[in-house]
Order: sequence, then structure tokens, then C-alpha cells
Amino acid sequence: MRTFNQSKPILEDPWEYKNSSEVQGTIFIGQHGIYDTGGYVATLPSSKTAALALFSLLSRENWLDKYTIVVFVEFDLFIPDSNLFCSMVLAVESPKTGGAEGRLTQQVFKPLKMFHKTSLSDSYAVTLFICWVCICVFPISQIVSLVRRIRIQRRLFLKVAWNYFDVTLAATTLSSAVVMVVCEVVMTNDLGELRKGTRQNLQRTAALYDLLNHIISMLVFLSIIRFLKLLRFNQRMTLLSKTLKEAGKDIISWLFMASVIILGFSHAGYLFFHSSIESFKTMPDTLRLFFTTSIGKFPKETFLQLTSTFAQMLLLTYAVLNIVVTMNVFIAIINKAFGKADGERKSAQNHFDVLDYLSTRLKERVNNSGSK
Repeated sequence: MRTFNQSKPILEDPWEYKNSSEVQGTIFIGQHGIYDTGGYVATLPSSKTAALALFSLLSRENWLDKYTIVVFVEFDLFIPDSNLFCSMVLAVESPKTGGAEGRLTQQVFKPLKMFHKTSLSDSYAVTLFICWVCICVFPISQIVSLVRRIRIQRRLFLKVAWNYFDVTLAATTLSSAVVMVVCEVVMTNDLGELRKGTRQNLQRTAALYDLLNHIISMLVFLSIIRFLKLLRFNQRMTLLSKTLKEAGKDIISWLFMASVIILGFSHAGYLFFHSSIESFKTMPDTLRLFFTTSIGKFPKETFLQLTSTFAQMLLLTYAVLNIVVTMNVFIAIINKAFGKADGERKSAQNHFDVLDYLSTRLKERVNNSGSK
């Protein structure tokens, strides 16, 4: 069941089912299920008096009954001063166990306006357009570099780990450029339809901008990791990479052991306390609680809210087992690998002189060009 806020009066029957294409919403992931965009729609008028009259009518006619699973209140906000849009969805779920649980989601986004007529007078749009051009040029140069590498290395290309990383970086960069253009086109179309009254919300645009933010976040993270490759000339960073490489197999085994412990305690906590303690009401919440405890962020507020002695003992037992056993095993693995990597570093030749590296690469380029 859905409700929408729109300036025009009610034109549709709230008791008539609307399919996904008519509602024009997006799939919502709640605490107790995944909900489709179809449902029964009651469009709220702009007048407060008319809206209260509509609520009274729906209440008298039992629009919400025992068969209602979830109710959505959806509306969009616009701030003219900063040119920001906000798509908000308030969901109230009715689980089979009874009661009601509310959840508010909001997505704030700003139009790119890269292809708008007035974009030349907007410094934000001009700066964004320049960055967009750089984003489009960067994957092209990456693809050219990858093609040259494939031609030179051939089968050896599949054996170098950094090549896979560069392919992922190029694909992420190209995806961000494509999604950015799609966001601009969809935003322009949705605003035009919203002014004409043929569209009821901006949820599709908000979902695309949220996807764009996630892709750009991944792109920034991968770019930072790629930049860290330059630190291979630093002895400490090289020692760190050798230590992790040496302890790779042992760390995988340790991760398996830690995962078994976290999943075991999480399942026990969820099965015993999901109906009585809020922190254990869903499996993701339980996993989040035990994971934050494992990294040293002990939830004091949650521990004080635990009225069950068994729940307190379960959380304390996990904390002690995680610190005394799991962390000590991890430290022992790192110490062993560090000692071996440090011994190899001391016996190896000095490969950390940047000037020697640059001069060697320059000589190789000159010799290759001379041979041609």
C-alpha cells in the first residue's frame, strides 16, 4: 500500500490496485521483506484540510486492515537556494508476529545540469563538466594501456595480479561515466514529466544518483589503492606487502575460523533473543552487533539494555573468546610472517632507489627506440 504527495487533486480510486508501471516507484528493501512497487495508492492533496478529510475517509472505510503488510508515505522535497532534491520514503511494516515497525529512507541529490542551457553561468556545472570530461578520457587511456600490455605480455597478462586490478579500475571508471550521463538524461525527463503531472515522484532519479555515488566511491577507493603502488620504492611498504603475502594462506584459514565463531554466536543470539531484544530482532542486526564487538567497539548502550542474564553472558563470552583466542592467533600469524619477510629484505639487494629505477627505464626506452 502506498501514498503519494502531489499538488493535483485525487483522480484515482484508492481501492483500485495499481501495477508497477502506474505507481512509478522503486523496489523497497525492508526489515521483514522486499516489496514491489505495485499497491493501492491514495494521492494526498496539497491542502491540509483536504488531506485530513482524506485520512478520515480512509479510516472510516478501513483502507488499512489486518491484511495490510506495509504502508509507504512517499514525498519529494526541493530546496531552491542550493538546488537540492530529496526523495523520502516512510515505510511502516506489519510483521506476522504483530505490531508495527517504521523506517525512514532519504536520498539527497543535486542535478548535474551539464547539458542545460544555463550551465555556462553555473560554476558548479562547469567544474562538474570538466571533471566529467576527465573521467571520460581516463578510461580510454587505461584501455589503450591494457591493450598494449596484452599484446606484449600475451599469456603472462593473466598471471599478473595488478592487471586484474587495472581492468577493474577501467571498468569502474567507464561505468561511472555511463551512469553519469544516464542520470542527467533521466533527471531531465523526470522533472519535465513531474511539471506536466504525468509522473508522481523522483524515486527513479534518486536511485540512479545513489548508484552513481556508490560507483564513484568505489572508483575513488580503487584510485587510492592504485596510487599506493608508487610506494613500492618505500622499504616499509615493501616489508608490509611481503608480510601479507607470506601470511596469505594462514590469514585465509584464520578468516574461516573467525567467520565460524561470529556466525555461530550470531545464530545463537538471534534464535534465543530475536523476539525479546531489539538488538537481535533480525539476523543482519545480530551480525552487526557481534562484528562491532569483534573490532573493539563494545556497544555499552546495548549491553545496558540487555535485561537477560543469559544474553549478557553470551555477549561477554564472545568478547573474551574473540580477544583472547582469535586476536592472539592473528597476531601470532603476523609475527611469524613479519620475521621471515624482514630476513628476506635484509639479505636482498637495494631496489628502492628511485633515481636508479628511472634511469634504467629511460635507458630501456632509448634502446628500444634506437633499435626500431
